[in-house]
Amino acid sequence: MNGIIIMMSTEYTEIEDIFPRTTFLILAITLIAADVAILACTLADIGTSMWQFYIMTLIVILVIPFCYFLKVRIVIEDGKLNAGILRMFTVPLDHVIDVKTGDIDILRNYSGWGIKKVRFKTFACPGIDSAVSVKLKGRIVLTVTTNDPEVLSRILMENVEAE
Repeated sequence: MNGIIIMMSTEYTEIEDIFPRTTFLILAITLIAADVAILACTLADIGTSMWQFYIMTLIVILVIPFCYFLKVRIVIEDGKLNAGILRMFTVPLDHVIDVKTGDIDILRNYSGWGIKKVRFKTFACPGIDSAVSVKLKGRIVLTVTTNDPEVLSRILMENVEAE
């Protein structure tokens, strides 16, 4: 992953691509190839209308940049934890009760916390197996994949211990 990690004392920013580079390239090449095939069929006059080419071109123009800029963001600043993809989930750091690190598959089960009637928020990037799971006030568990789980959990735990 070609993510960006920025750390300054208790501030933290990590930005990771949702689509790994190879997956994104396969998507882009497939969409462009389909568009070219539709154009070829239209020009060969085998029953394909030009409007089909126009619609496919519009889809290509919209989907490829959207997928390119789709990223998971984790930001800690101004006493708040923000995580999200399209829309950020924001929670004050003083709402953090507990923090766990580990493999994303294990943390998704939220084993060991034994809490019921909980809302789960998970922001995960394919290809990143390490994760941080945060138990929050209001029966919410937030799990994010990260390339640097030790630093992220340390910053979050500093806030828990400060209370």
